[in-house]
Amino acid sequence: MLVAAVVACTALTHGIAAAADASVVERYWPIVATVGGSFIAGFLLGKLARRTLKTAAIVGGIALLAIFVLGRFGVDGSAAEQWVGASSEWIGTNVEGASRYVASLLPSATAAAVGGFLGFRRKRTR
Repeated sequence: MLVAAVVACTALTHGIAAAADASVVERYWPIVATVGGSFIAGFLLGKLARRTLKTAAIVGGIALLAIFVLGRFGVDGSAAEQWVGASSEWIGTNVEGASRYVASLLPSATAAAVGGFLGFRRKRTR
């Protein structure tokens, strides 16, 4: 699909005969593969980040609810609160480091950012 878009753009700028030439496709293929691969990787990372954030929010909410309920029954929850705080800090640090590492591997940061945004955003159903 991306190759077809590049060939179509080339056809508009260089004429129909140049677009049919195999050398045009060969010339633009590395650019298309780099940008397209970065976009797809960013899109998948955005989807993964959204699901991870959603799951972490649900698990964290359940943990806080359990601590609150246990506190109402007289159980000391300070150790559990410290553990939840330390765990969330550890997860945040590692996710941030992993995202920086993966982003450094992507050759086209703009395409990856657009793909990440589109992957992270919520689907609107009508």
